[in-house]
Amino acid sequence: MTVRVNARHIICPGCLEKVFVDELVGGHCPLCGCVMEEDEEAQEFEEVIERSDLAWIIFHYFVFRKFDALGVNPVQIMQLISQIEECGTTYPNPQKMEYQLEVPMGWMEALLPKRCTNCRSFFVRGGKKIIRGNLSQPGFRTEYHCPAC
Repeated sequence: MTVRVNARHIICPGCLEKVFVDELVGGHCPLCGCVMEEDEEAQEFEEVIERSDLAWIIFHYFVFRKFDALGVNPVQIMQLISQIEECGTTYPNPQKMEYQLEVPMGWMEALLPKRCTNCRSFFVRGGKKIIRGNLSQPGFRTEYHCPAC
C-alpha cells in the first residue's frame, strides 16, 4: 500500500476520521455513511476550469511556444496574448492581431552585414532584429534596425 502524502482529504464530521476524497462513496463517508461536503476551494477551482475555453488555452500555449522558440522575451509574448484576449473571441479584428516583437540575433546573423529598414544604411555590429506579422496570416517579416535608428 502506498503512502498518500499530497492526496486531497477531508475530516468526516460524523466519525472525525480523515477520509480521502477519492474514497468517497456517492458523496458519503465509507466508514460511517455521513454526508460529506467538499471544500469551497475545490469547488471554486472546478468552476474556473469549467469557465475557461479549452481552445483558447491551447491557442495561447502554441502562440507562446512558437515565439519562445524564436527567442522572444516571455513578457513580450504575454503582452501579445493579452492584446489578443482584449480583441475578442467571436470575430477578432485583423488589425489587432498584428504583432511586432524584438528577437535576439543568432551568432551568424550578428557577423553578417545587414541593411537598416528605416535609413537603408548597412551595418555590422549592434542593432536590433524585429519580426512583424499578423496572427491571422502565416509567416512573419524580419526587419533590422541599426543602432542609430
